[in-house]
Amino acid sequence: MTRAGWRLIEAMARCLAHEERDAVLGDLAEAEESAWAAARDVLGLIARRQASLWRLWQPWVALVGAALLAGGAIRAIGWRLAADLAMQISTYAKYGVRFENGLTATQETVVLLCLAAALAGWSWTCGFAMGSLAGRAVWIPGAVFGVVMLNGPRIAVLLLIPALMGTRAGLRRRVLPADAAGAVAAAILTITVLVIRTGGWYAHAHEVWSGGLWRGQPPSLPAWQLLAAGWPAMWLLTAAISPTKGKVKTT
Repeated sequence: MTRAGWRLIEAMARCLAHEERDAVLGDLAEAEESAWAAARDVLGLIARRQASLWRLWQPWVALVGAALLAGGAIRAIGWRLAADLAMQISTYAKYGVRFENGLTATQETVVLLCLAAALAGWSWTCGFAMGSLAGRAVWIPGAVFGVVMLNGPRIAVLLLIPALMGTRAGLRRRVLPADAAGAVAAAILTITVLVIRTGGWYAHAHEVWSGGLWRGQPPSLPAWQLLAAGWPAMWLLTAAISPTKGKVKTT
């Protein structure tokens, strides 16, 4: 087997558990198979191991609940941030002034910063949930989450960074200590409340501008999006304080 072929086999074997990976690589080195035969054997073993992992419920929660539900909500909220930023940037680039929407420059900055911080926090906790729940099967939920983000606004691509950091932490820690989980959940709850509060500034500004004629504007962000984006943080806290956290079988 060539050196390049062996490096490929080593890269593929990373999908296996550490102990099993060492044993498989040792057997392949002794067998002196060709790169194609070794790749076939390793892929077959990976497929069997992945199939066994997906018999558990945790990877499915990571896929449906985190990658699709939470990821979809994060992408939808990302469109809101992208639209506000695009409006301000395009207006300033064309006319040299900010887009007037009833808010002061300071209020607009606070709204955008809160939304950006919330998106980063939600992405991190979503990534942690995927890594913690899916374990070695995380590459499927992770890939789906990436596709969801890549089909969103350009700014959503940046959210892959905190999501990857969270996934790595979830794979390494699985469950955070109770105090750390409480701090993360409290931070996510705080920033979510700030997003809701500052989002209401638009409705108030429109009401003032219209002399009270423009009322009853719906919330800037639907409740389901906030709940879907924030549930991984609540799960993270629940898993940390659960009396059976050390007994739950992880993949």
